[in-house]
Amino acid sequence: MSETRCMAGRLQELALLYLIAASREGLPVGDGRLEAVIDQLQARCPTIPPDQLRALVLEAFDVLLAAEDPEALLQATLEAVEPHLSQAQRQVVLHDLLRIVEADGIVMESERQLLEMVARRWGLEPPYERVRVLDPGQEGIPEVLIHLALLYLVLAHGVDHELTRQERQIIVRKLRAWCPDLTDQQLAAVLQEAIDRYAEGLTDAELRASAEAIKMALTPAQRLTAFHDLVQIANADGTFLDTEEDLLNELVDLWELGPHVDAPELSPA
Repeated sequence: MSETRCMAGRLQELALLYLIAASREGLPVGDGRLEAVIDQLQARCPTIPPDQLRALVLEAFDVLLAAEDPEALLQATLEAVEPHLSQAQRQVVLHDLLRIVEADGIVMESERQLLEMVARRWGLEPPYERVRVLDPGQEGIPEVLIHLALLYLVLAHGVDHELTRQERQIIVRKLRAWCPDLTDQQLAAVLQEAIDRYAEGLTDAELRASAEAIKMALTPAQRLTAFHDLVQIANADGTFLDTEEDLLNELVDLWELGPHVDAPELSPA
């Protein structure tokens, strides 16, 4: 069976596998990931009517919600689907899983581990390459810029679990405003470093440590500018959530904010 032919016979198991990947962090499946699941399934079987496909996905979703042991469900789903897939089809499915976990903008560490586990099980290479693009402190980049990027990500992704293109563009624009002399490559490296740290799992203590590092590195005026950046990022998706307001209120206290003038640029450490 060619990888381009309809996989209708295994579509139920594929839907379940894709939904397991979409919900890997134990969080609700966001709209972006759900649409990615549907899009990838439609690509695997383009002849199935969209309404029928959505109904099939909802049935698989009910199975996922009813599962008492997600790991056992994952293993059972893999065992059910893999004997019916050629090696080429397994490669396609692995890349589908990557597209699904990338749909909200960030691949978390547990999701990377899932992809690596499936790749090893199927004798394939992981569908991405782990590369550290930034060695902090060696490129004239202030460490505080990475802490700022990390807080920006928490507001952009950590609350609604989606990092939209608009939010990513705002973050890059804000980082550039802090250090306008950095190249596009350096700014991309700063954001990727922050994403890597965030994806590894950010504890409350680590989040507070970043906030305190920012407080120590910035003047009161700069802290106010950073706070205004965070407010704009929180509003980028058109909604201002209670959890976002709670985090911002904590920063008001921690950063001892008050009325200040506009902030100057950052200087390299």
